[in-house]
Amino acid sequence: MTERLERALIAIARRYAPELVPPNWAQAGDYPAPLPDLARRLAAHGALALMGDLMPGASDAGMAFRAWAEGYTRMYAVLCAPLFPSYTEVNAFFVDQEQPPVVVIVGAAAPVIETLAGIIAPYVVMRQGAAAAGVTAAELSQLVQVTLDELEANDLPPDAFMRLSAEAASALRMLLSASVHQYALTPPARDLFAPPPPPSLPH
Repeated sequence: MTERLERALIAIARRYAPELVPPNWAQAGDYPAPLPDLARRLAAHGALALMGDLMPGASDAGMAFRAWAEGYTRMYAVLCAPLFPSYTEVNAFFVDQEQPPVVVIVGAAAPVIETLAGIIAPYVVMRQGAAAAGVTAAELSQLVQVTLDELEANDLPPDAFMRLSAEAASALRMLLSASVHQYALTPPARDLFAPPPPPSLPH
């Protein structure tokens, strides 16, 4: 699977960030650094790589994988609409016909793609499948707050912030219900469950 992933990530890099392809890369095994590093760098260029397999009991593979990819494009759209309204364009593609499938989510707002890679995708990996049943509204709210902190969304008017929080939580719940077992590709950008820092004292 590692070789398959490396081929897919290099294919994504060649299309969206050719400067990330080592000049001497010829085949899987040639990339000189850990593959999560390449996936993280691709996200900084606006391309989120996702890899997964069908969960047990899922019947329609095509529908399951499309719904999974659409869950990420929906989350991108939810976050972009109030924060980066000029950069809402987003697309999802299967990289090739190999297995396990690799999907790339390409968005015009690289900070949102980086947040999907560093916050949302690692959380989905942690809480997908049977674990999703135990996810509470409070935990979703906390994860959404971490996401919005990462995007510096706290300057939104209170009503817009509350609306964004609710829509992001709904989109995240849908991602957790996907029939795809998602693999960990990008490392968390921060501790997803760390308590918020205490407010600083006035000077």
